[in-house]
Amino acid sequence: MLMCLVALGVVRVLPVKAQCQGSISINADGSIEPSTAPIEFKGDVYALTDNIYNVTFVESGLPSGTQWEAIFNGTQHFSSTNTIKIDNVSATIYLWSIPNAVALNLYEGNPPGTVYSAIPPSGRMNIEPYFPFLNIEQQITFYPISTSSPSPSPTPTIAEFPSLVILPLLIIMLFVAVILRLNPKLPRLSKDQDVLR
Repeated sequence: MLMCLVALGVVRVLPVKAQCQGSISINADGSIEPSTAPIEFKGDVYALTDNIYNVTFVESGLPSGTQWEAIFNGTQHFSSTNTIKIDNVSATIYLWSIPNAVALNLYEGNPPGTVYSAIPPSGRMNIEPYFPFLNIEQQITFYPISTSSPSPSPTPTIAEFPSLVILPLLIIMLFVAVILRLNPKLPRLSKDQDVLR
């Protein structure tokens, strides 16, 4: 309905700034929801008071049903589908980022718990007021980077074991030798004494 009003020239764009995110409805009784929507009603005419834009993030690379997130202008938006849509965005500069996502099911040989990283991971979106309605799409591709569950550590082999025992024994022997050398009062066996008495 709003597009028809714009096409017929009934709706005019005024330079007033308003912030509104979500759906905008013109109800049967003529009221506008939400009341902060960039639309005003005068007589029989609805007028846009700001340009209205929609931003959509479209992901690829995640297993079906994996929850992922887009942070747009400091607000978190979540989805378990391949799109996150943010409606009714005003013309300005926005910062966005896509945190890593963790898959909960097997996908293309990657086990459950695999961490996926987004490319690009963040950016800046400069929405300029050239058209009163515009859909902006940002493509995001996820790539597996690791699994969140640690793999079991391998059992040391016999070749690695001697170094685990010999080094501490050498340290203990060196420590005892230093103590005996520094403390002459400790009892010592003479060369003539029998050790097994």
